[in-house]
Amino acid sequence: LVDTLKYRAVASAFLLDTAVRWSEGETREPIEWKRIAMSGVMQTPDARVHVILSGGLTPGNVAHAVRIVRPYAVDVNSGVEARPGRKDPDKVRRFVAEAKAA
Repeated sequence: LVDTLKYRAVASAFLLDTAVRWSEGETREPIEWKRIAMSGVMQTPDARVHVILSGGLTPGNVAHAVRIVRPYAVDVNSGVEARPGRKDPDKVRRFVAEAKAA
């Protein structure tokens, strides 16, 4: 998060996701939402830098995450899968409804 602050002047958006040491790609771990909210990354000097929240989001936690972080957008992958590589239409609908309701 600290690194994002030095790029605010040249970035149009930040995609915030979890990282696990020695792991590449998707971690399925939720990001520390309160840490993002308190980091200063959301307090941009102008409104053109957007935060896209990712990392461990599911229909069951996306509303809570959106209320805490107030991101421009959310990103989801495995949180709406029926099995690896196969999306569950009901989970996708619930995810979108929960994100919008927040």
